[in-house]
Amino acid sequence: MMAPNAADPADRLRLRQMVIWTIFAAMLVLGVVLWFRFSGRIVPMLDVLTDR
Repeated sequence: MMAPNAADPADRLRLRQMVIWTIFAAMLVLGVVLWFRFSGRIVPMLDVLTDR
């Protein structure tokens, strides 16, 4: 009989994938929120930097 806290390797892989995708989705949402929050400052700065 296996120990109750021993996870199946497939379960560990599934949990790892879920954690990675959750972090990716959170970073994506944070990036979109920050873009809309600060785009008024970032876009003109990028425009000035690319003109040089």
